[in-house]
Amino acid sequence: MTQDHLFEGELLIEECPERHEEELLRLIHNFGKRAKEMDPQHRIINIEKTDQEIYRVTTTENQLADRLAKKIKEVFNTVEIHLPHSKEPYKVDRIHVTFHSL
Repeated sequence: MTQDHLFEGELLIEECPERHEEELLRLIHNFGKRAKEMDPQHRIINIEKTDQEIYRVTTTENQLADRLAKKIKEVFNTVEIHLPHSKEPYKVDRIHVTFHSL
């Protein structure tokens, strides 16, 4: 899946304050590392930042993307999660995580 850039989970992280970017990326990397240690097939495929300042994180498992979004919400209490699940037969979850400033 990683070589072919196929994914089941996708997080779109919007409006992350610059002061939290480094901590957010460290959280994503460490979360992916722990997931891979528990199950080698659970991986973060890619982390990229778009022109619109949105982080796009793809994962091999949709459950991994769900858990990562919930972990981001737990760590950063100013986050809102929108979890629209794909209709059958698709298994891709596209999760929107939005930071809200206080």
